Amino acid sequence: MKTKGGFTKNKQAMNRTKKNVEIDSKLENASLEDFDLSKARVYSPNPKFKTTIPTSIRLPQYDIELVKMIGHIKGVKYQTLLKMYIHEGIKQDRNLLVQVYR
Repeated sequence: MKTKGGFTKNKQAMNRTKKNVEIDSKLENASLEDFDLSKARVYSPNPKFKTTIPTSIRLPQYDIELVKMIGHIKGVKYQTLLKMYIHEGIKQDRNLLVQVYR
C-alpha cells in the first residue's frame, strides 16, 4: 500500500526503527558529561491533553486481590487505584531525577 510520499507503510516503520536503533546506540555509550544539563527541563505534560497507552504487567494475584479490596473500601476501581500507586511512585522518583541532574 503506497502513501503520498511514495513509501510503503512498512518501509516508513523500518526507517523509524533504524533511527531508534541509531539513537539507542549513541545513548548507550554516552555519559552525563556528554549532555548540557543547564538547559534540561523536567517534563510536565499538559493536563488537558492526557494521553494514555495500553500496557500489560504481570502482578502477583495476592497483590491484585488486595488492591481490589482496598479499592472497594475507598470507592475506587482497582485499575484506577493501581494507576494512582504507580503515579505516586513515579512522582517520588522524579524528584530524585531533579536532585541528580542539578
